[in-house]
Amino acid sequence: MTNLKINKVMTVEELLMPRYKVIADYPHNPYKVGDLLEEFTNTAFKLTVTYNGNSMDETQANTYPASAIEKMPHLFRKLNWWEERTLDELMSVNYVRITIYTGYWRVGDVVNVTDYKIDTKNKKLEKYILDGTRQSIPERCEPATLEEYKADEIKRKTC
Repeated sequence: MTNLKINKVMTVEELLMPRYKVIADYPHNPYKVGDLLEEFTNTAFKLTVTYNGNSMDETQANTYPASAIEKMPHLFRKLNWWEERTLDELMSVNYVRITIYTGYWRVGDVVNVTDYKIDTKNKKLEKYILDGTRQSIPERCEPATLEEYKADEIKRKTC
């Protein structure tokens, strides 16, 4: 069992919000290569700057609509929900939906996260411990809510 204190709890909606990483420079670029853009409205992005593993939010005056960002994959890379996340953010997940067949759960199953396997040297999440025994890497699942877990549990009992 992990004994790490979770400082930042994120909702499922926050974890699944589209995010982009600036991967190239361009004329009059208000961002730096490596900056993360997080959607906070339907039309603009919030800039998250990371210094030595600590995130600092800044609202960028010169923002782009999401539709424009998605049309520039040579400048911005869409991140998977688990990429460029802090340990605290990844450990705020209590339930996951399986997105890639694991050999035990089916795609779409919602499972309880009971613990975390942490690389303590690098302070990185290696795996989620699911239902007390099975393990899954974040790449094979996505955050889910308690309500989704309960609905899936009922579905499994009736099958």
